[in-house]
Amino acid sequence: MVPSLRSVTHAAYTVSRMAPSRRRHAIAVVVGLIATLAAAGAFQAPGRAEPAPEPEPTVSASPSTPPPPPRVAVTARDIGIGAGYWQGAAETYPLTVVVRNTGAPPVDAITQVFLPVGVKRAGITARGCTVDGLSIDCPLEPDASVTVTVDVTVAPGLWRDPPTGTVRTKATATGPGADTRPVSAETTFGLDFPPGPPTPGIDLSVSDPFLPADPADPNARTETSTLEVRLANTGSVQADGAVDVVTVAGVSIATVPAQCVTRVRVSADRERCQLGRVPAGQRVTLQFGLVVTRAARAQAPLLGSVHAALTPTGQDTVTVVASYRVLITDRPIDDAGRATDSDPDVTVAVPRDGAGIGGARAGDHAGSNIGQALSVLPMLISIVGVIAALAGMVVLSLRRRMASN
Repeated sequence: MVPSLRSVTHAAYTVSRMAPSRRRHAIAVVVGLIATLAAAGAFQAPGRAEPAPEPEPTVSASPSTPPPPPRVAVTARDIGIGAGYWQGAAETYPLTVVVRNTGAPPVDAITQVFLPVGVKRAGITARGCTVDGLSIDCPLEPDASVTVTVDVTVAPGLWRDPPTGTVRTKATATGPGADTRPVSAETTFGLDFPPGPPTPGIDLSVSDPFLPADPADPNARTETSTLEVRLANTGSVQADGAVDVVTVAGVSIATVPAQCVTRVRVSADRERCQLGRVPAGQRVTLQFGLVVTRAARAQAPLLGSVHAALTPTGQDTVTVVASYRVLITDRPIDDAGRATDSDPDVTVAVPRDGAGIGGARAGDHAGSNIGQALSVLPMLISIVGVIAALAGMVVLSLRRRMASN
């Protein structure tokens, strides 16, 4: 135990009143007490400093879950052109666009429609949206969708080279703590013209090519299909005929019919079959082999077009166009129907020797010669077998006679 300052002071006072004989020893004791107090810090001010508080342990906050990103999808139907287009009627045709919120958060979707040259806006309907020209701003809850209808007019000569348009949607998530990074989606649309124009002297119809619902080889990169085109010369004079087939991205022409005298690649997506002379009143049926990629199949139906032209001698060229779709179905959808021998308007072309269209060339009998050679072969084998049997019998008879002798 360390002595206090008060006890030292009291001891010094007591020593001062002692007898001289005992004072010397007492002074030594007091000096020792003072040294002890000095070492223990007893001469400092009384009181004890408070210990420093220990730091409280810090709790690390767990990372927060990021907000779900926005998602959006957009689809557009091809613009169907009515038959009144060929008569010059003042008609409008609808372009239908569907925008869907496919994500978890609500979004603000801004859709822009880019019409091709020759197609003009006549009006827009979009319930619950704000429309500014060809820009449509729509708020969409999760899994909600909105249908936008754009009424358009189509220029008279646009059927000669049908263009395509584009629809682009940009969506941004809304709400507190939402992911503000925008997402976008895009699609295209075309013009679906009816067969025409109804020009005297020419008729054109097509059958839609189709792909089976279940591909024969799911791992194949491409599939094949057939586009059937029927061109008739309904005029009173013969004419030079040509057929142009226009395809979309992912679809190409692999084979052309035998009736094509010349095959011309007009552009990357257009090939021409020159037929030569088509007699008056004759219908020509053409089958084009198509190749469709797996990526294009996923975008089906795929819209293409067929352009046919007849040029009578000394007259202007008459041209018609028809649209076709590459469909995924179990059987083709053919609104026009196939040509038959009972067609009252035209006669079906029958191949014949020397015919300029669809007929065999004179002197081309390679198939029949092979058939005749194959039919004679069994007879020759039978004759050889009979001769071999007779020779065997003769040899056996001679051996028996030699043995008996």
